[in-house]
Amino acid sequence: MKIVVLTLVLLLSACESSQIYQKAPYKTNIAKKYPAVSIIVNDGLYDSFKQVRMHQGIVKSLRKANVFKRISVNNNTITSFTFDIRIQENSEENFVGIMILALTLGLIPTERKRHFDMDVTILYKNSILKKLHYSTDGTELLYIGNNFATTIHQAMDSLVSYLLSDIEKEKVFEGTSILKKIKKKEMKRIIHLSIV
Repeated sequence: MKIVVLTLVLLLSACESSQIYQKAPYKTNIAKKYPAVSIIVNDGLYDSFKQVRMHQGIVKSLRKANVFKRISVNNNTITSFTFDIRIQENSEENFVGIMILALTLGLIPTERKRHFDMDVTILYKNSILKKLHYSTDGTELLYIGNNFATTIHQAMDSLVSYLLSDIEKEKVFEGTSILKKIKKKEMKRIIHLSIV
């Protein structure tokens, strides 16, 4: 009986002590939406379950924010703006923790540190508007009832919050000087081509 109670206490403490990924504040459901964007995550290649989850997490978080007119996936032919996103995970594997987890059949929780990096290139047509880098850290508790997909979604939610916060602060889509420079370049190219 004591073993059962101890196991329940350990499991409940594991659920409570899981670290939530930090988030940056940003406005959601804005009245004047940002233009439609196309999202390309890791070149649209998904060779593992984890990469599929990362892609789903990014798209879900961006759509949930409700700040873009439309979000298309892996299709930059119908929008002027593209987010080329690269995500990489670096996790510290706790060998002793994994052994304890295996020996106790997942009843005694162990922790693993997770680190995610995200590089975002915002493109207007084929011109680079901005390059941004974000990272987030968290501690994942491994135990019998843990949902690993939820942990990845929380990390992606965190990374997207930093991205949307920067877009809001720097007014990326509000006639910025960068957009004006790109339009000037395009006009010069058109004039040059018409002269030639």
